[in-house]
Amino acid sequence: MKSTIKGFNIVLLLLCLVTHVRSYAQEVFTIDIDAMERYDLKGDYENAVIIFRAGNKTVKTVIDGSQATLKGNVKIKCRASNVDFVNFTFHNPKLDKANEAVFEIGEKDQSYENITVRDFKIINKVTDGEYVGFFYMNVMANNVKISNCELKGKHNRLPMIHVNSKFTNVEISSCTFKDVAPRKEEALEAIRIGDGTPNTGSYFIKNNVFEDYFGDSETISCKASNMYISGNTFKNCRSGVSIRKANHVEITWNSFTNVTHPVRVSGKNHKIIGNSFDASSDQSISFMMGNSDYWTSENIVISKNKFREAAKIGLISNTEDGKYPTGVTFKSNYVVGKSKKKMKSKMLNKDFFEKTKPGNATEKYNIKQKTYIIK
Repeated sequence: MKSTIKGFNIVLLLLCLVTHVRSYAQEVFTIDIDAMERYDLKGDYENAVIIFRAGNKTVKTVIDGSQATLKGNVKIKCRASNVDFVNFTFHNPKLDKANEAVFEIGEKDQSYENITVRDFKIINKVTDGEYVGFFYMNVMANNVKISNCELKGKHNRLPMIHVNSKFTNVEISSCTFKDVAPRKEEALEAIRIGDGTPNTGSYFIKNNVFEDYFGDSETISCKASNMYISGNTFKNCRSGVSIRKANHVEITWNSFTNVTHPVRVSGKNHKIIGNSFDASSDQSISFMMGNSDYWTSENIVISKNKFREAAKIGLISNTEDGKYPTGVTFKSNYVVGKSKKKMKSKMLNKDFFEKTKPGNATEKYNIKQKTYIIK
């Protein structure tokens, strides 16, 4: 009798465990959109994976999320070409698996293209606890345009938007990135393009607003070549644009207000043109000494920029034997204050950095920094 009761209790326990697992398992919805011109996502989702799938599409599909409520552990995955996603709002995303995305565009080993993402909102207002690291958006497709999106409040590891450097012709425009507090472990860029591997793609980041963003020392991280960063506004941010492992990056006509490190440079053949810098930065434009972590700066043009009071040129080194920047042309720049004054042209190279007395020099966390004031 006792063994029978014991066996019954074990079966009952197993049934309870199965019921518990089922109640927390993510539901998977797979929606085939091959022949559709429009699909309206409806309903409340809090613990689900929604996959939009198509084979050889002959029509463009508009997928509208305005009638759906999305929150918590919800993921949208695009497995199709020729798709226009509009009007999705995600509240307080909290994924349960690391290195995934709230919105995954394409697949790493597939070839999807011609995808637009418009009027998305991914907003987190919950700051207690540390989530696993996940992206707001992860781009793994060609010819992708992301526009008019609002991304706010992320506090866990990994960028808001990541673009894999295997893919090309990705544009991020007229979006807002804001309200990100300092994060001790960093690794929370607003946009990260690439992973430092060689690429032949092109990428465009234009007319976006970055405000109250302190999650990382790189608000925009350039780890792929051929990037065009233009017309963006940075306000109250820890950092601006960091060229980490990339060549042929153009930083043009952006404004930096109350940004500690607006532009940080490594690599070659970059153009920094027409930007405006206020006087609040520690260094307006910083150069990394070349080493195994940072490519040596070569053939850089700094022109037509406006500096409030003075241009603060930084030199940063995390090794004892780093290589100086070379071939840096500083020309047709202006100091603005009560009046506008054209600055003298200079070549910023080894001689400049060794013979010009820096305004200050600091050492912190085994990183040496020097600032050179040009008026």
